[in-house]
Amino acid sequence: MREVERQIVEKLVSTALGLGYEIRVFDGEEWPAIDGGNQEAIMGEVAATDETTLHFMERHGADGSWFVAGWVLLVHGNDCDVLSDWTDNEATTKLVNPALQVALDLEHEGN
Repeated sequence: MREVERQIVEKLVSTALGLGYEIRVFDGEEWPAIDGGNQEAIMGEVAATDETTLHFMERHGADGSWFVAGWVLLVHGNDCDVLSDWTDNEATTKLVNPALQVALDLEHEGN
């Protein structure tokens, strides 16, 4: 993963973890068995792919079952446009906006 992309994705992941989400990584073929609350493990899986979908999971209901609050598609090689697509809902917007700001800042710096 390119440095520009790493900075943007790290912001996305740290924002999600800071808000209490678990993150599931889909690498296009499988869901690797990693600790969805461990930023280093998540970033390692993201770095090993050309395209990654991150699912942001949260507990819901009295039984504490998991549900997908949203997802983000990452397309590596797009530099500042690594965030390619995402769920259009309030929860995902809160996760994506800080990462988009990092992308804009990097783009203005000429990256």
